[in-house]
Amino acid sequence: MAENEMNKAIDAWVELYETHPRDVSDGLCHTSVLCAQTAMLITPRPFAERNRMKWGWNMAAGHEEFLERSRRLNELLHMRQYRGRALRNCGQRSVALRCISNPDTQDLSLALIAAVRGKDPYSIRAACLDFSQELEAAFPQDYFLSPAIDHQEFQKLSGWELIYHAEAPNSIVEIERSQVFIVDTPAVSALTGEWLPSKHGNELIWRALATSPTQIMLTILIQPTLLLDSERSLITELAILTRQRATACSLEGPRREAEWMAGVYERRSQQMQYPYLLQIHLVAVNGVPPFTVRLVGGATTLPDDASEATPGFRSIALKHPTAFQRHKLLALEPIYSQFGFGINSPRLRIVASLEEVSAVLRLPYISDFGLPGVSFTPENT
Repeated sequence: MAENEMNKAIDAWVELYETHPRDVSDGLCHTSVLCAQTAMLITPRPFAERNRMKWGWNMAAGHEEFLERSRRLNELLHMRQYRGRALRNCGQRSVALRCISNPDTQDLSLALIAAVRGKDPYSIRAACLDFSQELEAAFPQDYFLSPAIDHQEFQKLSGWELIYHAEAPNSIVEIERSQVFIVDTPAVSALTGEWLPSKHGNELIWRALATSPTQIMLTILIQPTLLLDSERSLITELAILTRQRATACSLEGPRREAEWMAGVYERRSQQMQYPYLLQIHLVAVNGVPPFTVRLVGGATTLPDDASEATPGFRSIALKHPTAFQRHKLLALEPIYSQFGFGINSPRLRIVASLEEVSAVLRLPYISDFGLPGVSFTPENT
């Protein structure tokens, strides 16, 4: 291994600052007061190089290998040693995939931000560097990772200025799974849809960002967590309730919707061995273009099969983003809006399974002909 490769993690810049107290509504106990972060530029390898690395015989096999490596990375984000320990240990590590459009250079800057929280500045700095090394070792080999080596480069990759200046109305927009409201049960106000993979949806995201008339940032937050017993019970209850509603419904349209939601909650009750908090935000200083919201939301929630009855997505624009909300984005912590899932657990609005995380946290997979109209910031620029 070349010497400069060995020194990458050592040279990586670690940003250290205080965090605000966590939201009380998250249902977990947190005492963290400091946050350490690193940023790494993601650059796709040339197609010819990626093609030589594949195990399969054709491009389809190579794509499947890439998806499996990506899923493995998402699974490794969940620290298994959390299981069986106090809930206060959850949420100490977060990652965010951030993509920023650069109108001047006509390219997209794609970066991975890693965060570790704790009390002691020396220990969390070491833990953050260790976390970065873990991510680099597990990251799909289809990409180069280049860590930020100073404060200025870190701020550029993490989109610090965009978030800091996002004070105008609608300059921060959250995209979430849409909800189906029900009125015949007092315990729950809405059923949350599902993040879905799409064969062609992923490329729509990068093209939407590349064609934006103003600088815009997409940020996808992933934070491993654990479910409370009450939350698991609620998911199981909803799986039973939705199946009963699907069986009892006689009208074709509502019945198809009820059957789909029953399938969602039955899968959710079985796939929460590795739960995550997942949030998607778009940030633009002068307001997020509506077409970008539609394309990104559709790409992450609409299935390839148009005959499936899915609730799709909805967007929540922060009319006047507060300093506290912007700090949450900077600190890689979830923002809990007033539009909660239900009275029992506001966190369930953003809880996602490993399968859903793998559907959303997809990196650009570029063919031999590239992605028309889209280019990514190369290394060392």
